[in-house]
Amino acid sequence: MALVLTSLVVTMLSDPLNLTQICGPGGPAGVEPLQVVPSHHAAQGDRRLAPTRQRTSKKASDDIPDNYKTLYMAAATRIPPDIYSYHVPWEVLAAIGKRETNHGRYQGDRVGADGVTENYYGAGGPMQFIPGTWRSYGIDGNGDGKVDRGNPADAIYSTANYLIHLGASHDLRHALNSYGGDPSGRYADAVLAQAQRYHRGDYGVAPANYAGQSCTLPVPTGPLGQRIAAVAARFAAPEAGKPHVPNQVKRPIPYSWGGGDPASTTSGKITRDGIFDVIDDGPSFGQPQEGGPSGVHVYGFDCSGLARYAVWIATGKKILFDHITTAMFNSNQVTKVSRSQLAPGDLVFFEKNLGHMGIYYGTFNGRRWIVQAPKSGDVVKFSDFDSVASYLGYSGARRVTPSARA
Repeated sequence: MALVLTSLVVTMLSDPLNLTQICGPGGPAGVEPLQVVPSHHAAQGDRRLAPTRQRTSKKASDDIPDNYKTLYMAAATRIPPDIYSYHVPWEVLAAIGKRETNHGRYQGDRVGADGVTENYYGAGGPMQFIPGTWRSYGIDGNGDGKVDRGNPADAIYSTANYLIHLGASHDLRHALNSYGGDPSGRYADAVLAQAQRYHRGDYGVAPANYAGQSCTLPVPTGPLGQRIAAVAARFAAPEAGKPHVPNQVKRPIPYSWGGGDPASTTSGKITRDGIFDVIDDGPSFGQPQEGGPSGVHVYGFDCSGLARYAVWIATGKKILFDHITTAMFNSNQVTKVSRSQLAPGDLVFFEKNLGHMGIYYGTFNGRRWIVQAPKSGDVVKFSDFDSVASYLGYSGARRVTPSARA
């Protein structure tokens, strides 16, 4: 059986992700309870993976959780600074996740030494790594400084890493059989068949699956403006001579046109044309842009997406601005503030047509700073406010004030 994915366009991203927000301390419970993977199966090979009891779905929309799909796509296209590109189609990673634990919906029947539930043969986490393999090939997929086989980001990135080490770039079938510990070829057949179904679009997207995980960073405390500034600052690339904040990303997050939509408070998710699915915890894949660089395959923020998300989180998910600068500038949830009265969290706007915006952070080392997602090819960063205002032209500032003119 050959997996034909010739029409799949994989755009390589330049170290795009810090996915700590997908699973971090203090988050919500899972959307569905974990179920135990059977431990009676005697699989062949060193890895000895127990089979997954697939849950029969009445609807295709019960298939890939949106946060897992985000991770599969990101791991397939990532170029880390210290590891070569992962030339593994996201559909293959998703097919492995489906076969192993139905995308994190199943757990083992005992707890391993690392605290991760595992099956009778010691395989644990969403991608069912045994401890020895994990020690050799596990990596930190979300930049939180930990290598945790129970964390979906780490597990999925590590699967791509392991497959490449097994020769997937040259012989995917052989790599899959080695991964599954099945010299008979049945494991590869099953994975490739499932991957082909995903490639055809024969799947739906389910609400995010946080089963067994905690998935939200704590919201900063203090006045609203300070909270807005703190949320935005977490995503700014660390640079010498610029502000540094708690929980700041370790890797740059790129500008992505249309990126950064938080999930709808009513539907629980946003889908764009059935193509991209957005998690509610930070950056996202963007949108096509007519006449300009597309954000479709770039996982990050644009300028208004960053501001929108910061306000949404800082207000306890009560204020969700439209994803456009002019809407925020003219909202009834903001008040006008003069340039001389800028305070942390104020939304600052540039260019005559309000074509760009940032979040005012405050003074550091004698300079006034904003957090911004500048343009395609750049990253979310701290920038000197007065320099940006001089270069682009300053249009004004607005302070988020709930029900200011309601």
